[in-house]
Amino acid sequence: MLVETINNNYQENLDNTNKNGIYEVNATASPGSYTYSWKYVGESDDLYDPDMIHGESYATQLTFSVPPKKIKGGETVSLDFSLSFTEQNLSFFDGYEGCRADWGNLRFKSADGKNFFEIYSSVKYSEKNVFSVSGTISAVIPAGYSEGDREELWTGGSKSGTYYVYEWRAQ
Repeated sequence: MLVETINNNYQENLDNTNKNGIYEVNATASPGSYTYSWKYVGESDDLYDPDMIHGESYATQLTFSVPPKKIKGGETVSLDFSLSFTEQNLSFFDGYEGCRADWGNLRFKSADGKNFFEIYSSVKYSEKNVFSVSGTISAVIPAGYSEGDREELWTGGSKSGTYYVYEWRAQ
């Protein structure tokens, strides 16, 4: 039974990145929806190839289906996800985000066995670009929990996510 939902945008990391006035970052987290934005606000510099440009930026959007309120041991849980760039205004820097879902230490996987998905945007390494990814991932939730045991199902990216806290109860 779902007993608690905890959204995490790692605010301390955001504050630490923002404090020096070189980058501006923001992340949001709500059940099933996660955003991240990054912007270089330092000085432009043409010493590099390509140039480092004041104002270059990127943003991402991740959506996950919200897991069920009740999960039983031995049950297969499937989640749909979609991860993409919503903004790409880059020169020197690269844009990146990844996503996954976990039940404790158990990774949800796609039909082909992948358990981590990522997007990437680069001017210099454009042959590696992946602008969006989506799919369905699943896991068989282990049995053997006792009354009152708790476990967390995590959905999210590398910058934000949600912990869905489940507690085992008698049927």
